[in-house]
Amino acid sequence: DPFDFRGKRIERFTESYIDVEKRSDWWLASARPLPDDVHTGWLPDALVPFEVRGKFANGSGGAPFAIGAAKNQGVWIDIAIPPETPQGLYRGTTLVLEDSNITYRIPVELRVFGFSLPDTTHLRNHFFWGWQTATVRHGVENNTPEYWKLFDTYARVFHRHRLDLIDGMRTLEDFKRHLVDY
Repeated sequence: DPFDFRGKRIERFTESYIDVEKRSDWWLASARPLPDDVHTGWLPDALVPFEVRGKFANGSGGAPFAIGAAKNQGVWIDIAIPPETPQGLYRGTTLVLEDSNITYRIPVELRVFGFSLPDTTHLRNHFFWGWQTATVRHGVENNTPEYWKLFDTYARVFHRHRLDLIDGMRTLEDFKRHLVDY
């Protein structure tokens, strides 16, 4: 399940891009003006789990993926190191395939240090979930089991990046009742 990160030691993502021809200034109203080239062109968008291919979005995103001539494709590898792992240098090899044939062997080194980082969100944050947009886009009614299943899916994806969703219409009790697994 690409939306469930529990128990996964290594997760692989392709970076999605969006071609911004003209930036919108509504969010910059109170910020200092920035040059147009900061917010236009091919900009990184979402990280899409490899497992998404063929399951969601009509097979777009995920892996395997093709890279056109003279193009780049960002790939993000997230590695969880268990706290009990002995410190030291670990080595391996990443294989790059073209049409199922190994084209490159890339040596990889990972140094594990003798300390652990906390497994908590270090920055208090909340990102607004616009239920009106979500219900229209996904064809579900607000505050139904289908709505809460959709909210749970989005919340899990956001949580993978240590972000939390709110929709501004609910109480903590609503979240506890409808998102009990989350």
